[in-house]
Amino acid sequence: MSYAIVFLVALLQNPAVPLTRPATITGLVVKQETGEPLAKATVILTAETARGPKPMTVSTSAEGKFTFENVVPDRYKIAVTRNGYARAEYGDRGGNGCGSGFAVIAGQHLENLRIGMMSAGVISGRLLDRDGEPASNLTVQALRYAYQNGRRILDVVQTTQTNDLGEYRLFWLAPGRYYVAAGMENSGLNPFLGPIRILEPVPAPPGAPTLPPGSIFVNPASAPGVGAPRPRLFEPGALADMADLSPPDRYAPLYFPGTPDPRAASPIELRAGDVFLGANMTVTIVHAHHIKGTIVSPRTGETPRSAVVTLVPQLSGPAANSTSRNAVTTPDGHFEVTSALPGSYFLTATGSDSSGRLYGRIPVEVGETDLENISISLSRGTDVSGRISIDDPEALARINGASLRSLADPTAAAGLLNSNLSADVRNGAFKIEGVPPGDYIAGFTFLAPGNVYMKSLRLGSQDVRNGFRLDGQPAVQLEAVLGTMGGAVDGVVLNDQKQTVPGATVVLVPEPYLRQRSTLYRIGTTDPSGRFHLEAIAAGEYKLFAWEAVERGAWEDADFLRPVEASGKAVTLREGTTETVQLLVIRSAAPLYGQCDVGSR
Repeated sequence: MSYAIVFLVALLQNPAVPLTRPATITGLVVKQETGEPLAKATVILTAETARGPKPMTVSTSAEGKFTFENVVPDRYKIAVTRNGYARAEYGDRGGNGCGSGFAVIAGQHLENLRIGMMSAGVISGRLLDRDGEPASNLTVQALRYAYQNGRRILDVVQTTQTNDLGEYRLFWLAPGRYYVAAGMENSGLNPFLGPIRILEPVPAPPGAPTLPPGSIFVNPASAPGVGAPRPRLFEPGALADMADLSPPDRYAPLYFPGTPDPRAASPIELRAGDVFLGANMTVTIVHAHHIKGTIVSPRTGETPRSAVVTLVPQLSGPAANSTSRNAVTTPDGHFEVTSALPGSYFLTATGSDSSGRLYGRIPVEVGETDLENISISLSRGTDVSGRISIDDPEALARINGASLRSLADPTAAAGLLNSNLSADVRNGAFKIEGVPPGDYIAGFTFLAPGNVYMKSLRLGSQDVRNGFRLDGQPAVQLEAVLGTMGGAVDGVVLNDQKQTVPGATVVLVPEPYLRQRSTLYRIGTTDPSGRFHLEAIAAGEYKLFAWEAVERGAWEDADFLRPVEASGKAVTLREGTTETVQLLVIRSAAPLYGQCDVGSR
């Protein structure tokens, strides 16, 4: 028996002897503005690979130091959080929150990793009504622009409530540009917040007074200037008549400095440690209305089961969730949407009958009066069947879902998105039922994605990777071909002085006609040496961009990409090949803070 075999047998018989020597990582967390050490910061070590080890978490010492021991070799990123400071990552350049990953090899001792944290900011103000009285218990939100499916939207960063003086304080905000909204309602509130008239005596426990007919209970949440405590509950057997009662008055959503239109809102720029005082607004109480009607299913004449009616604003923005309203239909198909503010809406309905899932949608205008006798006609929709093939039979077993995403405005389509346009995948086959007419893009989910990419997606002879239109039942099924032998790109990012740029955002963008499909993009961050690696890429023509700082997802916006299109580097990728490139970084006119924690990475 050779010495090598004896040594291997000894290792296997002695589990205390590691086959792979663990590594150690040490570093320092400091206040970026002054270089002072920061104690009690939470440092998180996370593997970049999907099947890497579990995250490790430690706290910094009084000297701001941290240590990770017994680190398994892999690629990692380090993030740091602390009360009063913006989230930071190792390799972050200029406080934009985007750090760079790094490789750890067996037995390595990585030392003196330095991570700077920027002091968080504060926005405070006061809300008053038109009589100068404090608007207490009113919701206030800090908003920031982000990109979702190629559209620039206002995203909620933080929510708070005004106190008894109408004052609010939004704190621990990362440096950046914010918008403030007031009067938004929490999504879990009961839409009916008005009085309830008791028609018959309420059975009461022994010793408790019986409520006489005509008694009025008023939910405190309906009173002007008051927030939303839990609605009062009635004893079993109580009868309430809400049909003849008007919906309560409500605060109208408002954006600083005092506009109902989010597009006219003024931004508040926060630098590290800034405290913005005086974001004051005068809020207005407006009279809300109800919308009554019926849903019908002309095809079968049945009353749809479990039908839900949703009022959705036509104007997208954070106020969409606040002004949306849901109503469940009665067994005979009647519905009532309460507390609807004046504005332009879509009234949508979803349900099912013996023929399957149903949908319907009509536009409505809520003005100065209630809306009565509204009729929503529901129809069946179409079924979309499909089949998936892949070059690795084991990977096929990991594909567990197929879905359709609407390409319409996300707010306008919100009522239909409740229909959950998805289906399980079994043995590569799927069927998504009851799909309303519209434009869609198909996608698939995996138990463990790995190196899987879409090679082709066809509806008959039509290439539909970038979406397709449904107006009726398709005569053919979707045919998806996935692959596991994708191409890859290795490269380095340089600045004008030919110096490497760590922490730059690198994006591989598909050719123009495929840019609506977000899954075809590949995103990475350069490591401390300015290098990057992208993989699992379908064969095709691409452009490669590198930004010093960029809002996440901005590259899916055609208006954003158009001015820098010439700065991209054309790349042709084939299956199983790796291209090596050198990129010139696109400089940022101003720092963009905290963008890497918007959306998933």
